[in-house]
Amino acid sequence: MTFDTINYLLFNKRNTTLDSELINDFNPWLTNKMFSFYQNGMMVSYINDTLNIYGNILNSKEDQFKMYENIIPILQYKKIKYLKKSKTEKNLDKIPIPEFYSKREIDLFEDMNKYSHE
Repeated sequence: MTFDTINYLLFNKRNTTLDSELINDFNPWLTNKMFSFYQNGMMVSYINDTLNIYGNILNSKEDQFKMYENIIPILQYKKIKYLKKSKTEKNLDKIPIPEFYSKREIDLFEDMNKYSHE
């Protein structure tokens, strides 16, 4: 799983021999995407700059994995805060009603909106 690879690259590079499962599950695009959540994306720009310079000498997935392993420092574990849009209540069905309408007229508008099938 890619999350195991990311955990290995970021937090625990203590294995002396690489697990073939880590290399097989390594996905560079997804790894970069997950690294963008750490250090405000600074790590991704560093990785991209390094790949732009030395990317032509990396012939295999294993070479690229080893490059990631060597240039990424070990970080302290922290929970990732994913970016989420704030929830806003959108009521597109309601028609703005001027304040000089009476309560009875407002109720009539709401009843008409219930049965309107446009």
